[in-house]
Amino acid sequence: MQKNNELVYELICLFVARQRLVFQALKELRPQILASTGAIDRQQPEPRKSIFDIPQTGYWGVNQEWKYFIHGLGCKLVHVTTQEPIEWNAPNPKSFDKYWFINWLKWYVNHAEDRERIRFLKSMNSNAIADFVLSALLKFEESELVVRLSTQYNNEYTLV
Repeated sequence: MQKNNELVYELICLFVARQRLVFQALKELRPQILASTGAIDRQQPEPRKSIFDIPQTGYWGVNQEWKYFIHGLGCKLVHVTTQEPIEWNAPNPKSFDKYWFINWLKWYVNHAEDRERIRFLKSMNSNAIADFVLSALLKFEESELVVRLSTQYNNEYTLV
């Protein structure tokens, strides 16, 4: 695999790991969503609050450092200080939406501490980054590093 593609794959893996924060937020805010998809055991005790007691948007985290927006079977978190966007849909913790990854990557390019390593991405505009990632994803599919979920019109992939 080409060096730049290897880096993109590593960054996809990092993004998927960061999505665990969204899982934790949903587990605390709306465990019913995770239980309904099989992402958590349905045998766990029922939450004391109903879904109507937790607003669709608000702040979450130890210090309320994440703004959340619950949608469908997922949630988007945005860090209030750094503006890092992380979005995920239940149930597969290894899945990611290619456009949500691209949005996160554009943020990462401007905030990463390993600037030398991502220099080639910093030299690209937003459209070029998106095109590069989409091209890399096709190569990752061919190499069976990722699998596209469902149909060709679906934006979600999963790490193999």
